[in-house]
Amino acid sequence: MFVKRSVVMLTASLFAWVNCASDRTCAGMQSWFPGTNPLTFADNLPYKLNVTGGAYYPSSEHTVYLNGSITNEMKMRGFVGFIVYAENSVPEYPNGHFVTENLPPGVEVVNCSNLLIVQNSTNVGNWTSVKLLWQAPRDGHLAGNITFRASVVEQTSPQILYYEGFSAHLGYQCPLVNCVRPCPSNIYLSDSYGCQGCQCGGAAGNFTFSTLVIMNVLAFLWFFVLGDLCN
Repeated sequence: MFVKRSVVMLTASLFAWVNCASDRTCAGMQSWFPGTNPLTFADNLPYKLNVTGGAYYPSSEHTVYLNGSITNEMKMRGFVGFIVYAENSVPEYPNGHFVTENLPPGVEVVNCSNLLIVQNSTNVGNWTSVKLLWQAPRDGHLAGNITFRASVVEQTSPQILYYEGFSAHLGYQCPLVNCVRPCPSNIYLSDSYGCQGCQCGGAAGNFTFSTLVIMNVLAFLWFFVLGDLCN
């Protein structure tokens, strides 16, 4: 089972030869340039990926920015192509999606097997900054931390220069809960995402229905064993 990802890929039509319909590695840029390794980061990152808001909730919207750094000539560093995608920390949970109506001009959505790809559809691939709108999954019960990842092509001539490994993160904003019965000492258990639920913690929280059933079964077996010993 392949990890389902929501991917935004924008690039000049120069890269249209990439066959994403059958190649799930299209979320990585090394498949575009076989035999060419990405550049390592300098002391200052050449590009930066940011996302608004520190946490998301069901159907919330967040803006993702990919920007070039300021060069020594006091100009913003440009790029000719890039990949941006969102990935849930829980592989089987949804990744949200980029809002197609808010994509930059000259891009189109295409299918890349089980990846959603948005790529440039014109001959122009010259950016210094890109703004994307991402919408969180609707189901808050299937929530994990979201990581946005980006790869950037700085140039293809006279030589290929590209970077990988840019990232930004969103945690899950826990929903407000209104528990019908308060727990003793106000101690509540949290789920795997750190969100408080209505199940009591401490000694009182240990006696759930399933725990009581197990205790009753063990008691029955204990009395059964004692009965055999007494006979």
